[in-house]
Amino acid sequence: MRKTITARFSRGVLVPLEELAMEEGAEVQISFDVNGSVELDEKMKLARSVAGAWKGKIDGDLLKQELYEARRTGSRLPPDE
Repeated sequence: MRKTITARFSRGVLVPLEELAMEEGAEVQISFDVNGSVELDEKMKLARSVAGAWKGKIDGDLLKQELYEARRTGSRLPPDE
């Protein structure tokens, strides 16, 4: 089972900020994101790696026309009476 929690790193230990429903001594695998830890160069490298991924898969001009038309005409259904 996968669960996402928030924890604080303190004195070399990750301390959960919420109650965990697990047995004492249970082993877990941890994956984590550290806010602000990705350097700009790494972000740019990641952005370049996906640049153009949609090329040839969608018609960009048609997509824009459909979006503008939906905004112009209102794409929401009228409320039930």
